[in-house]
Amino acid sequence: MLVAAGSFHELDAVSATSPAQIRNRAHLLNRKGAPVFAHDKLRRFGPVHAGEEIAEGNAITLLISDFGVISLAICKDFNDVAASGFAAIWKLLGLDVLLVPAMGNASSLSAHLRAAKDLWINSKALTLVANQEIPGEAVCPGFVGANTVTDGKSGGNLFVISLQDRYKSVT
Repeated sequence: MLVAAGSFHELDAVSATSPAQIRNRAHLLNRKGAPVFAHDKLRRFGPVHAGEEIAEGNAITLLISDFGVISLAICKDFNDVAASGFAAIWKLLGLDVLLVPAMGNASSLSAHLRAAKDLWINSKALTLVANQEIPGEAVCPGFVGANTVTDGKSGGNLFVISLQDRYKSVT
């Protein structure tokens, strides 16, 4: 069992060669909660100084496992394929499973579904996107899993599960 526990803004340690930087990082954990590997977001949201203030990552890690080849992407790494050119990269990696923690609105979820369908059609990789809603916007948390093609124009499924009551305290 492996778990992608979402992504979080983390402060990298200061070293002699580089100052501290904030990264949007996702961790893949094993069944005991120990880190297997981490992925730093490759594409920040919005322009510098007007969007997500992070240092972008520069690598994609692949895990060869009993489940096949597994990797992580964070939100825009996966759904901004037209602007970033990452669509071709994901297709060439020989992935079996791509786990994508995300935070976005309905438009973002639609982009994830299109990208997941495309990856499935072109390389048969299972893409699982877990989307966190944006506070203050319409409720649209959900999960995208494109792993089935039912006809020439559709494929995959979009599962939307409301989490609005999840954090209510129980007394």
